[in-house]
Amino acid sequence: MSPLRLLAAAVLASVLALLAPAAPEAQAANCQAPSINGTAAVGSTLTATAGECSDIFAPNVQVAWYRCSSNTASSCAAQPVKAAQSSPSSYTPGTADVGWRLGVKQTADGGLPPGTDVDWAFTAVIPQPASPPPPPPPPGGGGGGGGSAAPLLSPFPIVTIAGRLIRRGARLTRLSVRGPSASSVRVRCRGRSCRRRSARATIGPRGSVRIPRFQRRFRAGTVLEVLVTKPGFVGKYTRFRIRRRRPPLRTDLCVQPGATTGSACPA
Repeated sequence: MSPLRLLAAAVLASVLALLAPAAPEAQAANCQAPSINGTAAVGSTLTATAGECSDIFAPNVQVAWYRCSSNTASSCAAQPVKAAQSSPSSYTPGTADVGWRLGVKQTADGGLPPGTDVDWAFTAVIPQPASPPPPPPPPGGGGGGGGSAAPLLSPFPIVTIAGRLIRRGARLTRLSVRGPSASSVRVRCRGRSCRRRSARATIGPRGSVRIPRFQRRFRAGTVLEVLVTKPGFVGKYTRFRIRRRRPPLRTDLCVQPGATTGSACPA
């Protein structure tokens, strides 16, 4: 091939490369950073509140507490001092936290478009207390009896929905749960547009399960309840109320061992 033709081929290849569409970037949930209220001191309770999200379908938002050597995520320990749970989440620093900052990691999964958004907030360094903090009260409030509280499922379950709004409600195209394997998932439906009132599933070894029976149209006023449980553990309760021309109203709570309704998560 002549040098002129070689040059023309090279120029054409460069032009085609510039015109080729770029690969789409993954989009994530769009949430503000969490906030931490309270005094960063031993024995003083801190409360972390998740930031607001602007997604059409509200994502699953959880917060976890970490010990950090500075106000950067890379300086935080690999394991949290308090596992991820729904907002708000409280934590009371102890003597083991002296000299550390406390970092709150906010993770938002799902939403529309689906994706994951991670934000952080940090406290000041926990100072050495002037005097030892008072001992905690005995289990059961000091009246005898009362064992230790049941632990949270770990990793704490994440319930995700996706879909689109329609004239009379919403059409769900995805209802899935991530959590510990062998955990039980129960979905309950209340409302006139419920073709099935309930369904059960079990999270497999891969740590997730999809509930296709509830991936359909729902009219405004329909309520979907998702319970993720395992004997001896505090599980996850999530409720979605379908609304007309607005995103479903989401409520995240915990469910105590043996219970069938949601309640506030343990501090």
